[in-house]
Amino acid sequence: MPLDTSDLAEIALPPTLDVARGLDLPITLVLAIPTLSQLYLGTELVPHPEDILKRSEAEAGTYLMGVSDHLAAEGTKVSWKVLHGDPARAIVDHSGGSPENLITMATHGHSGLGRWVLGSVTDKVVRTGTSPVLVVRP
Repeated sequence: MPLDTSDLAEIALPPTLDVARGLDLPITLVLAIPTLSQLYLGTELVPHPEDILKRSEAEAGTYLMGVSDHLAAEGTKVSWKVLHGDPARAIVDHSGGSPENLITMATHGHSGLGRWVLGSVTDKVVRTGTSPVLVVRP
């Protein structure tokens, strides 16, 4: 289950838990952070990108550990992993393209021009991956 620290992403937790508990399956929480080459602010390269990348990775791990600990305390089999790179590509790659995996994730629900302008990680995962995806709308 991909997360991004937002409340929106976390709305997919209840259906994910229902499926996992109903089938006695483990959950892997993932969060993708950009690579060094993706750390740009406008047209300027970030002054110490290695520091920002290390801090982002640490914050992602802390966040995922917190969510994981909460779910484990409720009896859910859960693990977590920080991924690196473009979120959609990292999620698809991590799933391994296996039909035995189910990716559950939330979507903003943008369509048309909004989705084209803003892009959609969920849309890219659905269109480029081969694992089934359960999409949860707010």
